[in-house]
Amino acid sequence: MAKTIVRDLGDRELLDELANRRKVLFELRFKLATGSLETTSKLREEKQQIARILTELREREIAAAEAAADLEGFWARLARDNVVWTNPFTKTLNESDAPFYKWFEDGELNASANCLDKHMGTPVENKTAIIFEADGGEVTKITYAELLSAVSRMANGLKSLGIKKGDRVVIYMSMGIEGVTAMQACARIGATHSVVFGGFS
Repeated sequence: MAKTIVRDLGDRELLDELANRRKVLFELRFKLATGSLETTSKLREEKQQIARILTELREREIAAAEAAADLEGFWARLARDNVVWTNPFTKTLNESDAPFYKWFEDGELNASANCLDKHMGTPVENKTAIIFEADGGEVTKITYAELLSAVSRMANGLKSLGIKKGDRVVIYMSMGIEGVTAMQACARIGATHSVVFGGFS
């Protein structure tokens, strides 16, 4: 079971998008041929999107072939390339208690650091991390750098209250940027957190 490769719905979604964009491209070419297309910018945009989809599909095929040839090696490479480990793993997959498989069981990481810290000093730092739209339509945006600052402040606040690694925290907040900040802060200091959604109370 652990070594079964299942292609997700992403491929089908991409293929559906490809079919739709090819249909649009055909319609645009027809309009161009009949002289009813005022500008070719939309035509160029559809061609670019189709090229993007085809590239992504090819990349997925290459990844699937790599995983089929060496499943553990494939996931180990991705884990080392994309995850920041505080204690790197030495064993990729433990199948000794199947079907209760364990991946990277001797590795340690900080989820908050992987969400935020790893982007500092990169172009992602100033990109939008969260876009929150309130019930009234007000939109709030926060960048990765701003979110890291807010999370660090809340984590320090929790520590000042005596919260430490291994403690349990219940978060009862609205699901906005502040709620995400609280969850990240708990993960940052190693406190187990449970989220109680207040929308139905």
